[in-house]
Amino acid sequence: MEQFTPFIYDVLKILIGGFLAWFLRGRINSLEVAEKEIKLYREMVDDLSTRLKEAISSIRELEEKVEALTTELSKYKQLNGKSIT
Repeated sequence: MEQFTPFIYDVLKILIGGFLAWFLRGRINSLEVAEKEIKLYREMVDDLSTRLKEAISSIRELEEKVEALTTELSKYKQLNGKSIT
């Protein structure tokens, strides 16, 4: 039995070291995944922000066109003698 004692200690050391390495590597992997998710969400928010700005400017342009068309329509109505409502 005494001849197996150093072997058992070595096996226990290897198992404990392997478990600790596996456990810590798992934590590092989960942190890396979390960082990648945060980066992805940040890119998505930036993209949505850009799209929102483009949509707002497009809406403003359309509002200006509607206003111009409304003004032009009221001028045509005045030329034809119709009342403006």
